[in-house]
Amino acid sequence: MPALREVCNAFAGTLRGGPDLCPEGLFASDIDRTLLGLKIHANTVSHARLMALEESFPHTLDAMGHQDFNAASRAWLDAGHGRAAALTLIGADFPDWLAQQNAFRVFAALARFEWLWLEAYHAAEAAPLSPEVMQKMPPPAILECVAAPHPSARISSADWRISALCDFPFATNYVALTRPDAEVRVYPATADMAHLLALFDGISTIQQILETFWGDRPNEDAVAGINQLVAIGALTSENAPC
Repeated sequence: MPALREVCNAFAGTLRGGPDLCPEGLFASDIDRTLLGLKIHANTVSHARLMALEESFPHTLDAMGHQDFNAASRAWLDAGHGRAAALTLIGADFPDWLAQQNAFRVFAALARFEWLWLEAYHAAEAAPLSPEVMQKMPPPAILECVAAPHPSARISSADWRISALCDFPFATNYVALTRPDAEVRVYPATADMAHLLALFDGISTIQQILETFWGDRPNEDAVAGINQLVAIGALTSENAPC
């Protein structure tokens, strides 16, 4: 008798590749009933994936309309995406795929925002580096502060749909998401904040971040950008005082 892992792999391979890949003896019933069962199961799996996409991107669904969103979802699945992912992770590359489709690319930023919101929501807990802590630190200690992005911190490009969805008083080219406490918060952001957060990816001192940033953008205000990241809870620190 084959091992359970072998049976599961054979079953998954049959669903992906069709009945021609079904090993002999995998199913006890005759071929007609086996094919019928496989079709029913495949339809169930496909429906579950489509529903998972709808639940992951509800605002994109509303913006596109159900018919276009369903067409895009089916085309994405038919192209082979999302087959191996858990349903909660199935939409990870859906926004990038939308961006590559002429008919749907205008909705890619909104879908990316929704996916980043989910990532922020499910991110690990961590104490943010707060403005109150920074204010208590002398300048040399601030420069030596070892900081990194908060696990929930995300910054992405934005468009008017995202500004309207978040009820911002003005349109913004970037949006920041953090979850320093219990719920996800969304803020207008800047290109400098996005660049700085990327530099912090890999724990560094604030002095190292400033030097690297000014090497890339000598005329920009990196200090203001760092203060903005701290204000929204986008950074955490290993050696800041409590």
